[in-house]
Amino acid sequence: MLQSGVHRARVLRRAQVLLKADEGLSNEEISEHTGVSERTIRELRRRYACEGLERALHDAPRSGKPPKFTARQQKQVIALACTDPPEGRARWTLTLLAETAVQRGIVKSLSKSEVALWLAEADGAPARVHQGLRAPAGPRAGLNVTKGRYARYARPVATAAALAVAIAALGTTMTDLGPWYQSLKVPPWKPPDWLFGPAWTTIFACAAMSASRAWVHASSQLYRARLLALFLINGLLNLAWSALFFAAHRPDWAMNEVVLLWASIFVLVVYTWRASPFASLLLVPYLAWVSFAGVLNWHIVKLNAPFGAG
Repeated sequence: MLQSGVHRARVLRRAQVLLKADEGLSNEEISEHTGVSERTIRELRRRYACEGLERALHDAPRSGKPPKFTARQQKQVIALACTDPPEGRARWTLTLLAETAVQRGIVKSLSKSEVALWLAEADGAPARVHQGLRAPAGPRAGLNVTKGRYARYARPVATAAALAVAIAALGTTMTDLGPWYQSLKVPPWKPPDWLFGPAWTTIFACAAMSASRAWVHASSQLYRARLLALFLINGLLNLAWSALFFAAHRPDWAMNEVVLLWASIFVLVVYTWRASPFASLLLVPYLAWVSFAGVLNWHIVKLNAPFGAG
C-alpha cells in the first residue's frame, strides 16, 4: 500500500505510524519520524487495538455534513507556505502557518496537523517542524527551505569534525617514528611514511561527513544514540591500535586489535546505510585502508617477531 501511490496522504501517514509502532518505536520517536503529533499517534494505537486496521486507517463515514475546510482555503494556506515568513522569523513552521492563516481570515481555526496534511498532499512529502517545511516549489519557497537544510547540518558537521580532529591529534601524539620504528623490517610494497598523514586526514574527513549525514537523516533519537556509541567505540579502537603499535612497541598485539577495529568500521558501514546510503559509502575508504593496514601489520609481525624480549 505504501508503494502504490494511489492512497490519500492521510491514509499513508497513518499506515506509516502503525508500521513504526509495530517496530517498537515510542510515540515520541514515531512523531519525530512522521511529523504526526503524539496525541494522534495515541489515538491511532487505540483505534487499531479496539476497532482493527481498517478503522485505524480510515475515518468513519461522514453524515453528509459539509467539510470543515474548502479546497480554496487549503490552496491559500499552501500558497502562504510558499511566501517569505514574517519579519524576524527564519522560516515557516506548522504552528506559524496555522496562526497566520487565522490572523489573515483564511480560516476561523486551524491545527498544525491539518497544515502538515495539506502540505503532504500537495508535494508528497511530510513536513518536519524542527527542520523547516518542505513546501511545494515556488519562487520564494526554495530560499527558506535551503536555509533550513544547511542549518540542520551545521551542528552535527561541526561536532563530527571536532571529534575527528581530536582523535587524529591524539593518534599523532602516539605515533613515534623514532629509532625503534626505523629499525623495523618492512615489506618492499609498504607506502612511504609521508603518505600516511594525507591518507588518514582524508579518511577522518570522510568519517566526519558520514557521521553528520547519518545523524541528520536518522529516524529516531534511539538511532542517533546508537550511532554515537558506535563512532565512539571506533575512535577508541583506532587510538588503541596506535598505542599498541607505536607506544607499546607491540605490533603483534596491534595485529590482534586491528581485527576489532576493522569489525567496528564494518558495523558502521552497515548501520549508517539505514539512515543514508551515501553516509555508508563514505566509510568504505576507511574500511579499505584498515584492511590494507592489517595486512601490512601482519607482514611486519612476520618479519620482526618476536617482540617484547628483554
